[in-house]
Amino acid sequence: MAPDVMGTGTDTEVMGMRLAMGRLLRRRTSLVPALPRSGRPRLLGDERSLGDEKRSEGTAGDVDVRCTACALCMAACPSACIHVEAGPRPGTLAGSGDRMASMFEIDLGRCVLCGLCAQACPVDAIRLDGALPSWAPNRAALHLDLDALKRI
Repeated sequence: MAPDVMGTGTDTEVMGMRLAMGRLLRRRTSLVPALPRSGRPRLLGDERSLGDEKRSEGTAGDVDVRCTACALCMAACPSACIHVEAGPRPGTLAGSGDRMASMFEIDLGRCVLCGLCAQACPVDAIRLDGALPSWAPNRAALHLDLDALKRI
């Protein structure tokens, strides 16, 4: 009796190993042709700029702030890392309604790079790209104000 039990156990073990190896070596999925990706990229990058360079005046560092302080970016931000305060645009009358951001702050430490602020901006004042470093030596370096964003 013992030799039959031993032979039966070995045969079933070999059959099981053969089945497992066959499934292991078999291709599970068929190849799909590469399709171009649609939609926006996964990592959008950092907030880049709030304005355009004034090339007519000749100074590369002079930036005209496009932000109208509508605060749509602040409302759209899920991590609440944007703070905007409105002020009158220089050279305009106080009651004319032409305003700009007198204070614009972004805390990149809290930003999740979702891009909703750039999508919400009606004047395209915020662009997302990879120009800013993804790390800083301290938390204060990740807190950018309007002047820091103009220099980028």
